[in-house]
Amino acid sequence: MKHCTPHIIAHLFLLPRQGCTLFVRLPLCVVVVILLVCQSETVIFAQHYRIGLYQGIAIPQRTFAEITPVVNWYPSINAHFFGKNTPITMGASASFQYFPRNAEAQKAQESYETTLVPLSLCFQYLLLPPPFRPYYGLEAGLAWYRYQFYNGERPTERLNNTSLVVTPNAGVKIELFDQLDLEINVRYQFVFHDIIPWGNAGKVINGYQMLAFSLGVNYQLWKIYP
Repeated sequence: MKHCTPHIIAHLFLLPRQGCTLFVRLPLCVVVVILLVCQSETVIFAQHYRIGLYQGIAIPQRTFAEITPVVNWYPSINAHFFGKNTPITMGASASFQYFPRNAEAQKAQESYETTLVPLSLCFQYLLLPPPFRPYYGLEAGLAWYRYQFYNGERPTERLNNTSLVVTPNAGVKIELFDQLDLEINVRYQFVFHDIIPWGNAGKVINGYQMLAFSLGVNYQLWKIYP
């Protein structure tokens, strides 16, 4: 069937215009592509491993945004295993997140800055075969975090601990070459930890949330066909 696919798609677009508009032809082509996927799983979803490097921007949300800059850099690395005959990928990721104090916080009497290093297990569900593969996924794991508190410009207390981190995400992988793809990703991260009191005014920190956009490349380490 896969050898006839170009002829089928061409035939769909050459159908008489009467009673068969472009809005009819496009869904028919989508159906043909889906059928091709079902017939060619062993090739499209061959077993392989990829490692990726990403650079993005992290945007603090809710109360966390009151004390940190609007945009922060967000480097990360991940490795994914693509199983045979399945659109589900599994892997692991690590990132480094640093949130300094914004200008208003630096002028305040009391403030803090945050460093976070999350290590997560990753799951993604690929919606289409290469070369254009949108997906949605979930990451969950543990994060080491540090809060450095300040009184004016003088560092005071420092608090280190670990916490739970959960990150739903979605994106698209665009295959540039057989062994290299470009990935665009958007994610919303939840960091959960015990309530941390700080400052003389009785303020508290109860985890934080951030929105992140990243761009990365994934390199295929090796592939094993059935």
